[in-house]
Amino acid sequence: MSRLYDALVLDMDGVVVDTEPIIFTTFRKLFEPFGIFFTDAYLYRLVGDSTRQNLVDISRDYAVTFDAVAMEEALHAAHRQALAETFIPLRLGITRLLDQAREAGLQIGLCTSSQANMVDILMQRIGSSQDLTQPLRNYFSVMVTGDRVRHPKPDPEPYSTACRLLGVEPGRSLAVEDSASGLRSAKAAGCWCVALRTEYNQHMDFSPAHQVVNRIDELVESNWLRME
Repeated sequence: MSRLYDALVLDMDGVVVDTEPIIFTTFRKLFEPFGIFFTDAYLYRLVGDSTRQNLVDISRDYAVTFDAVAMEEALHAAHRQALAETFIPLRLGITRLLDQAREAGLQIGLCTSSQANMVDILMQRIGSSQDLTQPLRNYFSVMVTGDRVRHPKPDPEPYSTACRLLGVEPGRSLAVEDSASGLRSAKAAGCWCVALRTEYNQHMDFSPAHQVVNRIDELVESNWLRME
């Protein structure tokens, strides 16, 4: 008898932590001077893509011109400041999932489109709070960030890289994602995929996922660690 999975690989924003409201606020603040006032529905469409891709979409959809490099830097700076000043809640159930995977002896990786310095701020802010049994950073053997891959999600490179660094086969890795682009990335890399349905992604097509859950606890309480 052996485990079905050797690794658990998690997206960060929306899966490990509920940071979408912070991200949405920074986008609104920076684009209001352009006369752009985003609806929630529009911002939901941006979830899961890189900041660079978000800016391409905004420029096209709102027929607005701006210095993309400067705007990307400004968004990242505003996001870092917001992370440093705002309470960052863990996604409900994620502590149980992390402990479950660790106790089963699985490798655990983080695979995010966020920059490494943003991940560092988040890890420092959360530490071992919110019922974690150890500092959040300590759960992850590998953290693949958006600025450390050449091709971001939905390209398979982020998840392929995470699995390679963890020393596991993608086919024996379970990925948990909350965006269509992240799901496509994990699926293309060969991972087994669980999609987390939240208030921010109701419009997204999760049909490629092997399983769709409405809360992390559904996965925790399922037989996902079943033996072969």
